[in-house]
Amino acid sequence: MSQQLDPYRVLQVSPSADQAEIKVAYRRLARRYHPDRAPDDASHARMIELNQAWELIGDGAKRAAYDLANGIVSRRQDRVRAQANASDRGFESVAGAPGARGGGGSMGSRDSTPGEAVPHAGPPPGRPSGSILTFGRYSGWSLGEIVRLDREYLEWLARMPIGRQYFNEIRDLLAAHAQATAPVEPERPRRRGIFR
Repeated sequence: MSQQLDPYRVLQVSPSADQAEIKVAYRRLARRYHPDRAPDDASHARMIELNQAWELIGDGAKRAAYDLANGIVSRRQDRVRAQANASDRGFESVAGAPGARGGGGSMGSRDSTPGEAVPHAGPPPGRPSGSILTFGRYSGWSLGEIVRLDREYLEWLARMPIGRQYFNEIRDLLAAHAQATAPVEPERPRRRGIFR
């Protein structure tokens, strides 16, 4: 390794990404450039870079040492302060919103750009049911309130690591909501056959 390797750039994640995002990014790229799938020399070299980057920041303790040695800790603290200031003004960082591109997410963005703030959804509409979220644009809302107004957000939350603790509850709410909103088919008259 003749030049300094930037593991965040190699893994295509932000320095403020959490360990779960880094792991997902590494696995995605490793599947793409693995020698069994791409036997050319360029893919082999890329896989070596990916493994070196994973060695530097794949483990939390090694990542902390790397960040401290390269001055990344202070930049991460600045970002945390900026997010705290944004939430004081009633905004949530895009990194926690569905469709965010920040931190190497692969879902894409409908109407926001990295670093842009997404407004809070406001006060809950009433009739709370289920667990109350303490993060994101629906902070202070119950899962039952969210499923009535933004079903896609709950589907997204069920797939994200931060939503794992609510997975079973979200699954039940989505199933009940789908059943309640399913169109009712009229009952067809029974046909009498010759053997009935």
